[in-house]
Amino acid sequence: MKNHIEHLSLTEHAFSPRPMEQWQSRIQGAFGIFQGEDLQTVTLRFSPHRARWVSRELWHPCQQIQREADGALLMQLVVADFREIKLRILQYGAEVEVLEPAELRAEIRDEIARLASLYEKS
Repeated sequence: MKNHIEHLSLTEHAFSPRPMEQWQSRIQGAFGIFQGEDLQTVTLRFSPHRARWVSRELWHPCQQIQREADGALLMQLVVADFREIKLRILQYGAEVEVLEPAELRAEIRDEIARLASLYEKS
């Protein structure tokens, strides 16, 4: 699957945009720019320290947040692709944990291991 433009050329054909009702639902369903039909719910747990800031952030209009007794914050949102959400998760370092889905949790764990290996080298 290609996700970028490889060749570009100017033609004499005019572009006719599709009516909004044909595409609007595909861009509003999930977090980020990557959209699709295979949606998954992501559950993140932010540390009590980070929760103060994250509680004021809007990652997606349909996100759900819940405070825990210790001050931590649970956030749930729907994604169609892990690429963009992984970048957001990694920016918070040890202040966030992926609780679900297991596949995303494993991808984050593997990325952290690769990152750690860079710093183990002398």
